[in-house]
Amino acid sequence: MELWELHPALVHFPIAFLVAAVLFDLYAWRRGDLAQERVATGLLLAGVATAALAAAAGVLAFFTGPASYTEEAGRRIWWHIGAAVTQFILFAIVALWRWQRQPAPPPSWTRVVGLLAVVVLVFAGYEGGNIVYHGASGIEPNLLAPELRAKQTRKQEEAAHGQKQLSSAVPMHTSQRSLASVQDH
Repeated sequence: MELWELHPALVHFPIAFLVAAVLFDLYAWRRGDLAQERVATGLLLAGVATAALAAAAGVLAFFTGPASYTEEAGRRIWWHIGAAVTQFILFAIVALWRWQRQPAPPPSWTRVVGLLAVVVLVFAGYEGGNIVYHGASGIEPNLLAPELRAKQTRKQEEAAHGQKQLSSAVPMHTSQRSLASVQDH
């Protein structure tokens, strides 16, 4: 197993814990069951703990994963990271607030922030899926579909051609021009 493969292996746990915590909390609140609200708080804490592990694995994936992604995926990764950090902070605030004040019933604002955090979490997951499934992020280049591999090759060639044109457009000093003319002949 490669280091970058840890993120997709771990990321499903916090998603499941956090979404389940919010849904279970809404159910417990509707029933007025304080014991079930404490279970929801436990699920939130488990979600935040596993989200921290998934985030650490995400940092590893960012720096060690294969560089086979599309340009669009390279831009969208920042939306994924921003949303993931935002939802983590929101859930951490809610979970810690609720945990520190048990056995008192959780205040209503924790449910509102929890619902907002779920929306941000779903967006982060959508962006993560998009950069993998549509942008080939984290996919070994030799496993890419031929049309995506061809697109990557074209992108790399265009980038190399652009750098070559840029270097030829930069004015050379007199000594560099002399050396270039000697090399051309």
